[in-house]
Amino acid sequence: MGAGVFSLVALIGIAGLVDGNGLGDKIFGAVLALVGAFFAIRQARAGVVIATSEGLIVRQLIRTYRVPLTRIERVTDEVCRRGPMAYRRCCLAIEFEDGTRKVYGDLNSAPSKRGRPATAAKVAAELDRLVAEQRSRGLSSSASSDPLT
Repeated sequence: MGAGVFSLVALIGIAGLVDGNGLGDKIFGAVLALVGAFFAIRQARAGVVIATSEGLIVRQLIRTYRVPLTRIERVTDEVCRRGPMAYRRCCLAIEFEDGTRKVYGDLNSAPSKRGRPATAAKVAAELDRLVAEQRSRGLSSSASSDPLT
């Protein structure tokens, strides 16, 4: 839905660019079209977590976070309040090796109900498994390539 809203803003900007009477209308239309198109593309790509051999890439509307495997202690979920009415949502959270915790509120789902786990909880469990697997694979490959052992 968010990408659609930004696309509409871009279309309004294009309409102002095409149908503008003066230079100011054309400039405003061009800026509106560019900003709308930029955020439409960002919104379409947001809400994604990519697991790589180096760590996790978490894409949100404004920022993209790159979290190296060496900093991640575990990936979990947390019930948090989101939206204008402070709805209870299950959000993705990363616990770091230094004891800090970052909750990614944009990556959320409805909380668990009637024995069915929340989608964010299932994603967190799978990411935690992938992170642990990559860390153990990295440790075993570095140990076997060490010429002193």
